[in-house]
Amino acid sequence: MLILCVVQREKLKEHISKVRTVLSNRDNETSDSIRTATTELQQASLKLFEMAYKKVTFNSVVYFVMNRSAVHNLLSFVEIVHF
Repeated sequence: MLILCVVQREKLKEHISKVRTVLSNRDNETSDSIRTATTELQQASLKLFEMAYKKVTFNSVVYFVMNRSAVHNLLSFVEIVHF
């Protein structure tokens, strides 16, 4: 997952550079080329955000499941020792 995020981050940097280049030369660019460059940047940004969101969500679920299991084991142990 981390490698994919790094790859997506690099793609995002490339799209940012492309948008900067297109905008710096906007007098010679068409509205379609500017729109295409910004749309590609937006899509790359959304893809990276989606990957980060999935990673955070996955980590939260794993943390919840691990803690729930640990609490359950502790309660089972307490019940055994108490009786």
